[in-house]
Order: sequence, then structure tokens, then C-alpha cells
Amino acid sequence: MNPDSILTVEDLHLRIRQFEGEAHILNGVSLHLRAGERVALVGESGCGKTSTALMAMGLMNGGNMSVDGRVMLEGVNLLALGERGWRNIRGRRISMVFQDPVAALNPVFTVGDQLVTAIRRGDPGTSRAEAHERAAEALRHVHVVDSERVLASYPFQLSGGLNQRILITMALVNRPRVVVADEPGSALDVTVQEQTLRLMKALTDEVGAAVLLITHNLGVVRKFAQRVYVMYSGTIVEEAETAQLFEAPRHPYTKALLAAVPRLTGEGLPQPIPGEVPDYTNPPVGCRFQPRCPHARAACSNPPFAEPVPGHRVRCVLGS
Repeated sequence: MNPDSILTVEDLHLRIRQFEGEAHILNGVSLHLRAGERVALVGESGCGKTSTALMAMGLMNGGNMSVDGRVMLEGVNLLALGERGWRNIRGRRISMVFQDPVAALNPVFTVGDQLVTAIRRGDPGTSRAEAHERAAEALRHVHVVDSERVLASYPFQLSGGLNQRILITMALVNRPRVVVADEPGSALDVTVQEQTLRLMKALTDEVGAAVLLITHNLGVVRKFAQRVYVMYSGTIVEEAETAQLFEAPRHPYTKALLAAVPRLTGEGLPQPIPGEVPDYTNPPVGCRFQPRCPHARAACSNPPFAEPVPGHRVRCVLGS
């Protein structure tokens, strides 16, 4: 792992016991973010992206879970924290922007109540009046012109795009070191999604926060992220700078994922990936993509992590 990392996920395994058996959801996930860096974690639905994000935020727990590995934030192992420890970190040093803004905000409290609470959690010495003024100023900073009306409103009285701006404001108001963004704007139309991502990029640059963007949208990745991790069935299969990944993908899954994206030029039809995601209770040994891979061979039972060019790592026997 990079010594300059601010957030590091090290060999993270997540198993969940269920009626059908034990599901191995995350299989040795490792990734890192440097200060101020925008990193994307990309893959198809159900591959474990959101589980990784929730583990990093301490929002996934239960008696039916088994967890191995570490999630380190500036030297602190987040997986070892109790609820008291999380109160000092969540919303202050690491925060999250959720996928559905209406579902993420509490419908029985006004926007003002929720923003003021977030501000006072980050700075307990702030009075309610001071926090209210900070909340109004923060909303004006994200181009909400009638901030007082919005603060007095309930989330269901506002549009999805406006609620998403409120969520971003709430995530950044205490100037965290890391922001985890789970498909921000995916519940919105394309125009508002573009505005949301542009706003989040500008604000995180302003506060110097690193961003872990969870998404399946490769178009968003190309515009937003500086580095990309590609995940398949709970495993990181490729890591590269964004431009390098799009220009020269190495893993067969990454190539298939890019081939499945429609082209605006109309040149060629999107190519679906044959087969299905493996059963998490009985996954293939080694590379989990091998049942769908045209290049599968015996060596895929123990694929190495190769680094064909500096900074471009791929877990595949074809990686070199």
C-alpha cells in the first residue's frame, strides 16, 4: 500500500451467514486513496461496491457477519472502533453521500434541523443560531438562492436534485478528510446528475477531501476520477490511472465492461457479457470471472497480481 495514503483498505473479507450457506461477499479487497485524490470503484450491480463503502463507514454490522482485514484512516483501524469511536470520526473525518437523497434524509425533520445537527456534531461548541447561519451559508455556497425556505422545508417538499445538494452539503460541511460517494445522482435525470458531480468535484477540491466514488457508470468515471479500481464479484481485478485504464485495459472483465457501453457515434452495438455472476455461497476458486471468460485456463485458479506498467495492476494470468 502507498505510504501517502489517507484511507487504506487492506485484504478485506466479508462473509455473511444465510439460509443457503455462507456467502463470501468481499474477497480480499485492497485499495487506497491519497489526500485530495478522486478514486472510482467500478463494477456491475451486485459486485460488492456498496458493501465496501458501508464497511468503510461502519454502517454494516450484524451477528451473521464475519469480517477480516483492515480499513485504516490516518492510522486508525476503523473496523476496531465501537460506536463511541465512530461518533468522533463519522461525519467529521469521513462522511458519505448516499445514492437516493430522499431516502437518505429523515422525512420527519426539516432540512435545517438535519444540517444544524450535522454542524453541531462536528463542532459541539457551536450554538444553534450559529449552526443555522452556517447551514444557510453552506446552502448558498452550493447555489441554493432561497436558503431560508429550504432550511424550513421537509425533504419530501423539495426536488431530488435539491435534496442531493443538501446531502453533499451535509457531507462536506465539517470539512472531512474522505468522502465516500455511492452512485451520487444515479436517482436523478442525466442533466441534474452532471450538475451534481460537477458540484461535488468543485467542493471536494475546495476542502481538500479525497473521494471514493462508487459507480457502474463508466462515463462518469472518465470525467470524475483520477484512478480506477475495477471490481468483479467481490474482488479487485484491475487498478490503473483513469486514462490508462480506458486506453489499454488488461483484464478480460474490464475489456468486456467497456465493450458493453453504448457508443454515441453509433459505431457497433454494445456487447453483453455472456453468463452470470457466480453464486457467492459457492464461488469459483481463484479468478471469479473464469466461468464467463473466453481466455480461462488452469492457471486461473491462482492468478497473480501483475504490474505491466507502473501504477497499472491487474489480477490475471494475461496481465503481463
